[in-house]
Order: sequence, then structure tokens, then C-alpha cells
Amino acid sequence: MPSWKKVVISGSQAELAALTASIALRVGTNQQITSTQSTTFLTGSFTGSFTGPLTGTASWASLANLSLQAQSVAVGNTPPANANQSWYIPHLTSTPYDSLSITSSLIYNPASQSLTVTASRAVSASWTGVASSSIVTGTNDAIDHFLIFTKNTGSVSLLTDTASNGIRYNPNTNVLGTVTTNGTHLGDIQVSPVATTTLYYPVFATGSSATSQLLYDAPYRYNASTKTLVVTNISSSVVTASAVSVGTGSSAILMTSTRIDNIGSGVTTIYTLPTASYNTIHFEYTATSGSTLRMGYVPMLQSGSIVRFTEYGPAGFGSPGQISIGATVIGPNIAVTASCFTAGWSVKANVRAM
Repeated sequence: MPSWKKVVISGSQAELAALTASIALRVGTNQQITSTQSTTFLTGSFTGSFTGPLTGTASWASLANLSLQAQSVAVGNTPPANANQSWYIPHLTSTPYDSLSITSSLIYNPASQSLTVTASRAVSASWTGVASSSIVTGTNDAIDHFLIFTKNTGSVSLLTDTASNGIRYNPNTNVLGTVTTNGTHLGDIQVSPVATTTLYYPVFATGSSATSQLLYDAPYRYNASTKTLVVTNISSSVVTASAVSVGTGSSAILMTSTRIDNIGSGVTTIYTLPTASYNTIHFEYTATSGSTLRMGYVPMLQSGSIVRFTEYGPAGFGSPGQISIGATVIGPNIAVTASCFTAGWSVKANVRAM
């Protein structure tokens, strides 16, 4: 039985089960499908689904599982129906051309406008709820850096005081500047030994209240090299010191006291002063041995290896002639001596030298 064939006439509307073309399939002037990418083009809109990879350029797509390159993505501004819930933020897990992913560690709530992030490290954050640690970069800049602090505990912002008298730190000079404290206890303060060639200024308070400010006064200073505390005036009912120097330089006068016990028989040195600093000594003394007592005043004048001295007003009880006071030069010093016929004497003296 013969098999009937249909002939497609130009301009007619044909229904075909399949169509095979060896060169190209053209639909009008805007669509052409060939076996190569360079000569295939489709212009216009396509509605439906396309399965398999599409290699080429699409100006717009409503849904694509994977796009190698998209110049823009349309984002709607319509609020979600339930804004008070967690919305996941899509992101790339790697580069380049990876799929968008979501994770429970990056969530946004449109109602509270809060972004919840669980991160082990953040380069820059305007606010963080909980941070186990922060990466700190060292610096030695010769500029002021402002310290950070908070107004309260909990979920609060980090702040700095940028006022002209705000608290700040200079890493180059290791100086923490413009600090005003209010409290009765500041905690421990590290104390270091002083340099022996530097002047230091002691600090004192303006009052006895907890908010008194610490100050210093330039005339009130300590010389670590000479172990000397310099004060313009001292007002006290009693001043206790092992020695007092009145005046400065070559005009200074030394006032001190001394006591020597258990002086043996013979000649014993009981006090010395350097001849480079002093050549005159006024020695007022009291000597005791049991019930014997002697007192006197001995001025001494030194020049070179010679010392001249005279005792005035010796008086006493018992046998005061058993002890006498003299002076000699021993090396670089003037030596005050006690000459005793018996042992067991004690001498207490007031010394003025110039």
C-alpha cells in the first residue's frame, strides 16, 4: 500500500514530528539555531524553562541555577509578610563564579533591624555583642592615640574622648596624658629606681578629699645624685635630721650631732670631717664615765697638716681630768680625738662646721 507524503508549501502552517537541518534553522530574521555558538542567536523574550548549560549572554533572567557573570540583580523593596523573623543572607563560599549559599551564622531580622553574626574574626565592626578576642596591631607612632571605653556594661558601643583634654596615649614617648581621676584608691602603681643624675619633683595634693588633684612645685625637688631634698622653707615645731646644711656652696654651714660609747683608754678618733669642705669645727660635748661628768667647748681651726684648738669652760664632777678632747689631721680629714686615762667613756657632742 502506498505511503502518502506531505509537501510543505511556502507560506503554509506545517505540523512536523521532527525537523533535521544540516546548516541552520532560521525563524524570521531574529532567530537562528546552528551547530556552532558563534552563528546561533536568539533575539527577544523567552518564556519557559531551559535545561542544560546555556553558553552565551543573556540580558535578563528571572531564575537561573548558575550564572557565570551577572551585571546586576534585581532586588525588591517590598517588606516581607512576617518581618519579625530571621532571614538568611546569601553569600559566596569561594571565588570565582561560585553558587550563592546561606548559613545560620549570618541572619538579619527586618523588624529589629539587627544583623546577627557569629564570627571568629572581624576586620571592622561598628558594634559587637560578644567578642572572645580582638586582633591588636602594634604601633610606635609619635602621635596621640585615644583610648576606648564604654558607658555601661552589656551590649554597648565603644567610645573615645576626642576632646582637647581627653585621655590619650603616645606610643613613641610612652606617655599617658591628660588623666583626671576621681576615687579614694587608684590601685597599685609600679615604682622604678631613679636615675642618679636627674632632678625629680615630689608630688602633693591640693587637699585631703578623695578628688584632690596631684601637683608639683618646681622649687621643691630631689637630687638623686647628691641624695638632697631642696626646700625653700620648712615650718615645724620639731625637725629631726642627722645633719643640716645651712646655705649653699662654699658658704654652707654644717650642723649635726654625734655620740660615741665605750671609748677605750688611749687616743681614739670620735669624729671626722673632710678638709676639702671644712676647716673650722665647733665641738660642744659632754663626756660621762660612771659618776664622772665633763663638759666643754672646743673650737678647732685647720690649715694644711696643722690643727689649732683650745678648750673653753671645762667643768665636771668626779674626776673630769681623766678625759680631754683634741684634734689632728689624718689623711684628707680633720679628726676629733678623745684622750682617756681609763676606759668606758661616752661622748655626746653638738658639731658645727664651716
